[in-house]
Amino acid sequence: MTFFNLLTLLSGIGFLTAIRIGSEAGFLGIFVGALVGLGVGVTFSAVMGVGGNWLLWRLHLEEAKLSPLMLILSWIFMFTAFLWITLSGVLGVWLTTLVLGILRLK
Repeated sequence: MTFFNLLTLLSGIGFLTAIRIGSEAGFLGIFVGALVGLGVGVTFSAVMGVGGNWLLWRLHLEEAKLSPLMLILSWIFMFTAFLWITLSGVLGVWLTTLVLGILRLK
């Protein structure tokens, strides 16, 4: 497993955060959290996988020797990936709270 594959899997963290927030509202909340989290997790992981693979392929960031500019771009890509993972978790919490509020479960 490469570091990029690990980042792609971690993009699904929105699923775990949505389940956690949903668990505070009981069984139905867990079900709602799982549905919302599944949507957020799959979407964020797919975008990270497709977009990241395209970026790695397009900029040739997989090569052994990188120029200083490409090295800086790869670090920017990594920090952007961590922000993407964080956004996945925040969006999972926010959407689950919103849906639970609409259903008056929380």
